[in-house]
Amino acid sequence: MEVEILRHTATAALQPFITQYWSGTFRGKSTPTLRQKVLPSGYIELVLHLPKAHGPLKGNARRKPSIAFSFFGFWTVPYVLQFKNEAETFGICFKPEALHAVFGVAAATLLNCPANLDEVLGASFSAFCRKLGHLKTFEERVLAADAFFLNQVPANDVPPSFVQVAAHLIRCQEGGTSVERLSHEVCIGMRQLEREFKNKLGLSPKTYMRISRLNKVLQLITQNPSLSLAQLSYLGGYSDQAHFNRDFKQITGELPSVYLSEQENFLTI
Repeated sequence: MEVEILRHTATAALQPFITQYWSGTFRGKSTPTLRQKVLPSGYIELVLHLPKAHGPLKGNARRKPSIAFSFFGFWTVPYVLQFKNEAETFGICFKPEALHAVFGVAAATLLNCPANLDEVLGASFSAFCRKLGHLKTFEERVLAADAFFLNQVPANDVPPSFVQVAAHLIRCQEGGTSVERLSHEVCIGMRQLEREFKNKLGLSPKTYMRISRLNKVLQLITQNPSLSLAQLSYLGGYSDQAHFNRDFKQITGELPSVYLSEQENFLTI
């Protein structure tokens, strides 16, 4: 399978809410069905399947396709994207702690289940997604997305909550912290931090740390494919390689050796 991924950061005013936009082009070499196993990223992921490679829709020849399907959720486990033939996608990665500020929706309601865009984010957002399907280039979609979300975000003078700060710190430290240290950094008790973090995001701070640490390892693999498992374990901050193997498999469903040998079957966002 040939995979081409383009990435673009959101405009500066949106970066507290959106980490990046991305575009994916997938082409099968010998199979009509394309499958990509998407690994947890620590972000809320919106994936739009664009109409570039679609055949005519059955049942209504007059209908002009804009979006074949959307995939929207906050994942701590892998999920599978499946396409036919060639496929093009546009993705948006939301920071989970900031989703409520943009749409009034808690990340916890999206945990490990694909959400219906109309039901969760409303008809206006679904209409915006259909508009993206009619644009021709990645750059045009990025500009349209920036313009749309700039009208959605709250004023800059709204102070972040301690959960927002804690999630941001976990990502900045690439999971290399502890709940005790985090509670000191945000000046809140450990139990209250754990309770509110789970209420807002649907998972514990410790689970979010593990996902952030895993994504550090995935970035290391992308940047330097020649690193050994022992080196990845050390650089990822794991106590030993057994700990690394166990954590990797619990989150991805595969051992790191399988991931390294079959990377074309996985998508890291």
